[in-house]
Amino acid sequence: MTSYGAGAHLPRMTRHKNRRVVPRTPMEPETRRAIGATLRVFALWLLGSTAVGLVGTGAYYGWRAAVDSKRLRVRAVEVTGNSRVSGDELRAFTGIIAGQSLLGVDLDETALRLLRHPWVEQARVRRRLPDQIILEVVERTPAILVSVGDVYLADGQGRLFKRLAAGDGVELPVVTGITREQAEAEPEQTAARVREAIALAQAHAAVAAQAGRLDELHLDPDLGWSILCSPGGDEGLAYRMVLGAEPVSRLPAALAAVEKVRQSGDSAAVVYADGKKSPGRVQVRLRGAKDNRTLIANAK
Repeated sequence: MTSYGAGAHLPRMTRHKNRRVVPRTPMEPETRRAIGATLRVFALWLLGSTAVGLVGTGAYYGWRAAVDSKRLRVRAVEVTGNSRVSGDELRAFTGIIAGQSLLGVDLDETALRLLRHPWVEQARVRRRLPDQIILEVVERTPAILVSVGDVYLADGQGRLFKRLAAGDGVELPVVTGITREQAEAEPEQTAARVREAIALAQAHAAVAAQAGRLDELHLDPDLGWSILCSPGGDEGLAYRMVLGAEPVSRLPAALAAVEKVRQSGDSAAVVYADGKKSPGRVQVRLRGAKDNRTLIANAK
């Protein structure tokens, strides 16, 4: 047994001259709470990030499994809303083939492809599980024909959307006097001119029984609008009505003059009702007159 007395040798303690004892300052309660809150937020963030990563990974592989599923394959492409263009032609425009992944079809891209078809004005594409793609289209309605070198179909907004083809089955009056250069350089102005022609054609339709069939609407840079009408039957040959810059408002005056000429037993070749000289008077060039004389008719 070892004992230590007064004369015993105690363990030697080493003192370091340069060591300084720094007293510890107690941490404030607010500081401890702030650090604890920060650590808790970090822990929650780390947990949430891990969970989101796991969910995202699971969702991705779940989506890939659904896309690659043999049960979700395109078996049929149904087309609705079409009458002028065949369903087979629209299906070919989409590029969708039987057997491809139903969920792999890009609906927006498919709709854009359909809109490239000249007859399609609006398009919507949707899926019908488990194996169908539905194409819903709204076709353009041709309102008039426009000759700009080639003859084109124009819709109600005056937009030229398709070159006329034999299989289109369209019988409409044609607008002349607009050049291809004008149509390409000034598309908005061209559309406005075509809308004027459509409005004139609609006004003529209301009086077609009296005026005859409308064959042509011509735009002259100086004389404005004129129309070529064919009475049909034994009533006479085609005649032209010059209606000026405001053709719809001048149409009644021109028809009144034509009726007066008919009652007199003559036939009109050209009716000048542009109203530049006198709004209430119309000049008529008679057909077959030896002296090419004209008749001034009061259209009021």
